[in-house]
Amino acid sequence: MGLKDMNITIKLLPEHLFETVKILEKRIKDRFPDSSLGKVLNDFVAVTSQISKNIDWISKPSLFIRSITYLVVFFLLFFMFYWLMKFDFVLHEMSFERLLNISDLIFNNLVILAVIILFLLNFEQRVLRRKAITVLHELKVIAHVIDMHQLTKDPSLIGEYDKATQYSPTRNYTKFELERYLDYCSESISLIAKVAALYSQHIKNEAVHKSVSEIEMLCTGINRKIWQKIIILNN
Repeated sequence: MGLKDMNITIKLLPEHLFETVKILEKRIKDRFPDSSLGKVLNDFVAVTSQISKNIDWISKPSLFIRSITYLVVFFLLFFMFYWLMKFDFVLHEMSFERLLNISDLIFNNLVILAVIILFLLNFEQRVLRRKAITVLHELKVIAHVIDMHQLTKDPSLIGEYDKATQYSPTRNYTKFELERYLDYCSESISLIAKVAALYSQHIKNEAVHKSVSEIEMLCTGINRKIWQKIIILNN
């Protein structure tokens, strides 16, 4: 049986991702109970706990928004029809100049009406897209915060306590602890990219896909820096 004959559907599951993030948070708090990284993961858990709810809300049509939209469109069309009926179209009694002015007025109003209707019909998609972009922005902020926490973790300065200045960051981790800390940062960043990809999997929108791609590029860059430190630490 060839590859074309195989029907394989592989998807990221929100509940599995949520459980993975929760377990990572517990691992960090067990190893580093007083670290700020654990507090960041607590916020990450809160964001991932809403994954299924957000995806259901974003990916399904909003009956409320659609009902309001269609109602407004109906009233606009009715008003335009009523307005057109108020004109007295007696061509043989109408001068060419007046006919031209009326035609221009009708055309302009029809264009404005078409633009308004188009805006209203796309309003639902804009609302859903804004919700998705807001959630993705939260993920991006969490990634930046995790990056800030690993910036001062320099593997080349382990044990160099006597060389610290007044404003040097506290470096009291052992080699093992520092490696675990950096590894937790790397796992957290990877999970952020996976959560973002989950939204891209369920929401077919160009703006959402672009935002997800930006998050994946950001996470790849941060992970590259973290693993450079881990390699230096082990060498």
